[in-house]
Order: sequence, then structure tokens, then C-alpha cells
Amino acid sequence: MVMEDFNLLISTFRGNENNACSEIWFLLGELGDREAIVDRTEVSGLVVAKTNLDPFKAIEGLRGILKERPWEF
Repeated sequence: MVMEDFNLLISTFRGNENNACSEIWFLLGELGDREAIVDRTEVSGLVVAKTNLDPFKAIEGLRGILKERPWEF
């Protein structure tokens, strides 16, 4: 069953969904949401997340991490 109440949609390459879930969960935790819920979808290559952060601020934060530490992605 796919989480229906998500506010972030994450794409990855097929077969990498588990790694993507772990990475986004860790990164959202670094941004301050230690209770984020991340789950695979039925669509190969797509992951969803529910964060308590403002989704737009979360994206800004992720972009900041990407600029500073691109190897994290």
C-alpha cells in the first residue's frame, strides 16, 4: 500500500528505491525532521515522503546540501 498523504515526490533510477528512501530520510533528518516517513511506490523509480517541514523549505535545504556536499546524493 502506498502512502497517500505525502508532500514530497522523489525520483531515482529503477532498482534504487531502497537506497533513495534511506538517503532522503537521512537528509530530511539533517534538515530537522527526525520523524519523516519515506516509502516506495508501486511505480519503479518513485519514492514518496511525508515531512513536517515546509516542502518548499525542505527542497531549498536539500539544494543547499547538494551544493555543499554533492557526494551525499
